[in-house]
Amino acid sequence: ARNAFAYELMGDMAAEEHDMESAQQNYKKACLIQPSEKLKEKIEKNGREVRLDDGFHEFKTGHFLIRTKQTQGGKSKKLGTELERLYSKLTKDFGYAPREALAVTLYERSEFAELTQLPHWVGGVYDGNIRLPAYSHGILEESFSAVAMHEMTHAFIGRISRKKAPAWVQEGLAVYMEAQEQPRDFMVLRLAVKTQSLLPLDQLMNEQKVTGHQDALFASLFYEQAYSLMDYLMNKYGMFKIKKLLKAFAEDKDYDEGLRTAFGVDPEKLEKRWKNIGI
Repeated sequence: ARNAFAYELMGDMAAEEHDMESAQQNYKKACLIQPSEKLKEKIEKNGREVRLDDGFHEFKTGHFLIRTKQTQGGKSKKLGTELERLYSKLTKDFGYAPREALAVTLYERSEFAELTQLPHWVGGVYDGNIRLPAYSHGILEESFSAVAMHEMTHAFIGRISRKKAPAWVQEGLAVYMEAQEQPRDFMVLRLAVKTQSLLPLDQLMNEQKVTGHQDALFASLFYEQAYSLMDYLMNKYGMFKIKKLLKAFAEDKDYDEGLRTAFGVDPEKLEKRWKNIGI
């Protein structure tokens, strides 16, 4: 009854099942016992979601529970079919399939912005629920698959690593999979190479979280540099070793131990080899 973490965990579980009222009650109990900025953010975000909740309905596909305000026919049905295609590709590439259905919520762009409070250039979010602005006039139809692949990859990584994979692995692998759906320019990375302003590998690997609230240029460089490193690892070692890295994080290994376990290399050697191939 006095365990803040237990209440927060029950709140997270309720939120993943979209029982927002129960989630809010548990978050508030946790915050009364042990206040924190993290809990306050969850309470605020949960409150925004409750306000937006009117009018949503649910429908299921083979591997998804999809929430939307649109009718099940037309575009929503096509998006559900596309999500299943991406899911099949990820299960094949990872050699892994989640045991439970993935929750997806499809929003208007204005609803997505109100809920997440993130800048306009943020394309999607995964927070236990894959959240995508799928119905905005300003979102190109062809961008949906790339953004959905990015956020779905986060869901796979979270399950394999028990949500313990660091930001560079999360974003590097998500951008790697995204780029297979829609090639990216990586202009910021090329400029950083040209001006010798790449992030040191130690900084890249120690960054806890990269959010839309940070400097947009730093976020772009972090994402693109993490992709470049993941692209090198994937080409040299393959997905089997990448999964070994994710499982090392699940066992509470840090990035140094994880690299040694999965690839038999330390960060210094990895940085040298990665740069030598020509980013």
